[in-house]
Amino acid sequence: MQYFINISWIVLMGWMLTSCQSATQSEEEPSNDGLFVTYTFDRSSSECQLDSNRCARFTANYPMLKSGFFVDSLVQKINTQTKLAVIESTGLEVDSDASDLETQCSSFFADYQEYLSFSTEHTLPWSIDIKGEVRYQDAQVLNIAIQSYQFTGGAHPNGNTRFLNYDLETGNLLGWADILADSLDFIRLAEPIFRNVRDIGPEVDLEETGFFWGDSFRPPNNFSFEKEGLRLFYNTYEIAPYALGVTEFILPYTDLQDVVKSKYLEFD
Repeated sequence: MQYFINISWIVLMGWMLTSCQSATQSEEEPSNDGLFVTYTFDRSSSECQLDSNRCARFTANYPMLKSGFFVDSLVQKINTQTKLAVIESTGLEVDSDASDLETQCSSFFADYQEYLSFSTEHTLPWSIDIKGEVRYQDAQVLNIAIQSYQFTGGAHPNGNTRFLNYDLETGNLLGWADILADSLDFIRLAEPIFRNVRDIGPEVDLEETGFFWGDSFRPPNNFSFEKEGLRLFYNTYEIAPYALGVTEFILPYTDLQDVVKSKYLEFD
């Protein structure tokens, strides 16, 4: 009997390690923009062929810079950071051993197998779906949006959007400290627009509205350079309960002349 248990465990471990390899293989396809290729990753667990309610899927599509248009070191730096952001967006634990989507996928499918072993009657399909797209690019900055959705049987899927703003001179990811010339003026400019979008009057104490979890106004974790202006984007749960959803609005570049550093307001 002990021999049978050991063999079964080896077979199960072998399935978990190879399950992501047995589905659709990754491939690169040229996108409509000659600067980029689209990396496609698409996997389904073995159960999907038998029962769609006992099925786990893992998909990712995101753009990568092609060599030839920028120096190789810049391309490598940006692509490495984009790949890491995609891996982080799965919502799974990331460590030194989980450096690629294959590893993340195997971990996700193994978790699903454990779920199936405890839920033999009432089961739901699990999924991770990641989509990346180029939102904006000029001579100075490149913006890539990473949208991720994860469902693991809860009350609702978990969704998240992350904007990656790259300085095309250095390849560095840009944060608020990198682009703002005056943080206080930026907050004074952005808060009234936030209030208008959320229909909160100027006389209302923002800390009592339920937004920002009882704290004062603050810029979101996410912003993106776009053609019309600077987009501010608050993800679900970032400043309010799930039912209130996301909050987003655009600040026109004409209003940002004295608050955003001039190098990021020079357009072709």
